[in-house]
Amino acid sequence: MFLPFDFFIDLQYYCLDALSKFGDKTFFLKALNLGYTIKLTSRALQEIFSDYTGDYEELFTDLLDSTDPYVVRIVILMIGDLKIEKLVPDLVKYIYSDDMNTSISAIKVLARMKYKKAYKDIVKMKDSSSFLA
Repeated sequence: MFLPFDFFIDLQYYCLDALSKFGDKTFFLKALNLGYTIKLTSRALQEIFSDYTGDYEELFTDLLDSTDPYVVRIVILMIGDLKIEKLVPDLVKYIYSDDMNTSISAIKVLARMKYKKAYKDIVKMKDSSSFLA
């Protein structure tokens, strides 16, 4: 029996969304880190993270250390969307990420949250070869 690729993406979405609703950080993180590539859209991941019923601060602190820049970028944006001020200082280091989209997301959120301690880092990055390339 052949199943279309979209079926597996839908299954991945619904399974991760269900696990996020349980609010168990340990099981949710295990499901996210099973060694497969997440093939979900950023919007789908944002919905899954929004449905999480546990402690956002704890979850996002752990996910900021993910090796997947796609996940990190979504978490950075969610920190800004949910206005989790306690985690904003942790975003400064992502200005210097090797992944340009992660850098841009960090800069956007730091600006939106008016985190003035990031001002010098943002000015420094403005003239960086990373953005001029």
